Amino acid sequence: MSGNTLRVEQVEQPLDEQVADKITALWEREEAIVSDPKDRLTEVLALAWEGETLAGIASTGVMHHKGIDKPLFILRALVSSESRQQGAAYQLYQSAVEQVEERFDKGVDTRAIGVFVEVEAGFMPNRPEIVCSFSHTHSGQNRPVQFNLVGITEDGYPQYIYYFENASLFAEGPVLEEAVDKLAPDPGLKLSFCWNKMNSAEQQQVIGLWLGWKVIADRESCIARLPQVAALAWENGTIVGVASTFKAPYETAKTSFMGFRSFVSPDAKASFIATKLLDLVYQEFNKVYSQDPILKDMHGIAYVLQNDQLNKNVHMARGPDVASCLAGYLDNLQLRVRYFDGASIKTS
Repeated sequence: MSGNTLRVEQVEQPLDEQVADKITALWEREEAIVSDPKDRLTEVLALAWEGETLAGIASTGVMHHKGIDKPLFILRALVSSESRQQGAAYQLYQSAVEQVEERFDKGVDTRAIGVFVEVEAGFMPNRPEIVCSFSHTHSGQNRPVQFNLVGITEDGYPQYIYYFENASLFAEGPVLEEAVDKLAPDPGLKLSFCWNKMNSAEQQQVIGLWLGWKVIADRESCIARLPQVAALAWENGTIVGVASTFKAPYETAKTSFMGFRSFVSPDAKASFIATKLLDLVYQEFNKVYSQDPILKDMHGIAYVLQNDQLNKNVHMARGPDVASCLAGYLDNLQLRVRYFDGASIKTS
């Protein structure tokens, strides 16, 4: 994007009357869905200009997101059709997120743990595809901002969430934790990606592990699950961890994920084996998903935190190690997702 003729400015409230008229006119021209323009004008946070011509608008309020049962800043960015190729929307998102996240980190405004984007422009339902994620970098903070698709409305409008880096699901305000690299190599641990290529000896070890720890009830069920095995963790020549995948549709966002589940032997000595298996499976599938016909309709990896203890311990809204994000809950258990690079939803 060029962006050379654009300038993005933060807004001071109350708005100048002439500026308010320009904002209202742009909403109308671009067919934005604004139920209460007067109220929305008080929420305008940033504007994009080309000379004296208004090119884009960003506004924010606070909403309670039912899917994650947490408050989010709702961010709406609208760009004129003439300015879309200059990346004005991304610059507006950047400016708006920068403002609200900085205030959150300082403890000035902790009403919400992230930003929810509902794309409102009238052209959106007619687009041939919807991107699953998009990202950029804060100009001031120099840290990544990635919005992930969490829903598509009945009218075809995509919805995205970005969680603040220091936001916790169980605490108000920023939570600063000591960084722990859960993906750091462990000299005693070997990982292998084995989707569709396990040999007979490996299959027998996996079956023995499952049956030995009563993960699966009988041998026949183990054999039926073997084709789903995607990665193995080894210690001293013995399998101590198994990761498997399965197709998992997510109707809220009209997506299909590779569901991920893993089992790690309680006798394993290495740390964070499940996290390392998850990262390996994602990285390997991410390399080939756009070319592999079996993965054609998959959009990423999804996993559920499978017990109450995990759901209590995993409290950061963003996964700091595998870049996952909370998408919602299944049976009161956290559902976390990570999209493949470049994934998109076909709309027709």
